[in-house]
Parts: sequence; structure tokens; C-alpha cells
Amino acid sequence: PGESVYNAVISAAQYLGKNPWVDTMHMGLQGHSFGGYEVNYLVTRSSRFAAAMAAAAPSDLVSLYGSLRPFDGVSNRYLLEAGQLRIGTTLWDKPALFIKNSPIFYADRITTPLLLMHNQKDEVVPWAQGVEMFTGMRRLGKKAWMLQYDDGGHELPDNQVAADFTKRMAQFFDHYLMGKPSPVWLEEGVPAKLKGIESGLRLMTEKR
Repeated sequence: PGESVYNAVISAAQYLGKNPWVDTMHMGLQGHSFGGYEVNYLVTRSSRFAAAMAAAAPSDLVSLYGSLRPFDGVSNRYLLEAGQLRIGTTLWDKPALFIKNSPIFYADRITTPLLLMHNQKDEVVPWAQGVEMFTGMRRLGKKAWMLQYDDGGHELPDNQVAADFTKRMAQFFDHYLMGKPSPVWLEEGVPAKLKGIESGLRLMTEKR
């Protein structure tokens, strides 16, 4: 799945870059769920994008293969063998294929600033997938941040929280793509509870 993503998205970016109104040095990338996986994979394979954002995204297909969906106990194996990730075989038959398509194993190659959003109550993609990507990048000295909304699942819980997330994502891209000042929360974090928002927002800032 990873290389097909690379071939499709990078060729599209190259095509768009032919337009005079596209700043090829300041292109951004964003995705959610499987789209988030695509983002995670692409930033390990290319430095074309000046900033990227991945929400509720898989990063480690080895650990994902052995996990269960918390709301119904169903194994995530089907996602990898025959679902969206379509590896087409078991972990034991072709372990190298699982590793090759897992962004976490190539996090040392990332040069793109990456903003993650993953909620602990995610019922589809385990929260640990986001944590692995975040802590791995931080350990490697990469530019990475991770937002978590306490009452959020695979999606955000309400319009108010969605508006907060949209604002922060826009501020992140405005800074890296348009040269605007870095938002305070990107440098200093955010309070656990935000005024007017019942679902607490947390910004992970672990350094190493």
C-alpha cells in the first residue's frame, strides 16, 4: 500500500507543481485514518512537503496486526490482510512486507514537521499508533506534536471541538507554509481544559 500511495500522491504533487500559482517549496499534506497512514508513510519517503498533518493514523503495521478493536473485540488482522492496507498475507509469511509498509520503522528519515491528532478513545485505530509515531520522532529529534481530545474517538465529538482542531491545524500550516508566527500552543502547549470546550485538549510535549 505504501508505494502505491507514494506513486499516486507524489505524481499528483509534481503535476500540480507545473502551475505558476503553486509554490512547490511550501506544499502541505493532510489526511485522516487511512489518509493519515498515507501522510505518515509519505513523509518517510519524500521531503517534498513543507508540513504535514496526520489524524487517527496507523504507523506500525506489526503492532496494528496484533491489536483488537476496543468496542467489539474484533482483530485488526482483516485490515492488513484484505482490507484497506491490503498486505495480502500474514505477518509470519512476509514480516518484511509489514515492516516496509510501517512508517515507524523509517521515522529517522523524516525531515517534514508533523502534527498528529489521535484520541485515546479511538475505537478504530489504536491510540498507541499515534503515540508510537510521536515518541519515535521526538526521540529522533524530529519536529512532531500530538493533539488529543479527551472525549474524542476516531472522529471528534462535536462541532465545537472540531472548530478548535481546525483552527489549530490552520495555524500549524500557516506557520510552516505561509511564514506566519508560530502559535503559542505549538511552543508552550495548551491547558488540559479549554474554556467553553468540555472535551479536554492535550498537547503531548515529551522531549525524548
